Amino acid sequence: MISGGVERHYARSGLLDAIREGLKASGKDPDRLAPLDLAPIDEFHIRGRKATLELAATVGPKATDRVIDIGCGLGGASRVLASEFGCRVSGVDLTPDYCRAAKAMAQWVGLEG
Repeated sequence: MISGGVERHYARSGLLDAIREGLKASGKDPDRLAPLDLAPIDEFHIRGRKATLELAATVGPKATDRVIDIGCGLGGASRVLASEFGCRVSGVDLTPDYCRAAKAMAQWVGLEG
């Protein structure tokens, strides 16, 4: 059983606002984004997008596939799989703030969310 320590550790109020402001500060228009625009901030696992694409190459996802991203964080890997391979991805994370942000960011780049 999980005590909530992970959720408390990673929880951040105002996360989406901070991301939006960071995008603006980097010269991006938050209302006109592509998935790649989010890569510097949402793929914070080791080796980021490159690792996601390498793993995907070994699995070979197809547009008809459904994928679950356990521990999705801000949803970077999920968006890579959806945008690059067309598969439907569902993300799960222990941190509600991250889940809300991942859903919103998917919508920002024209993915269902």
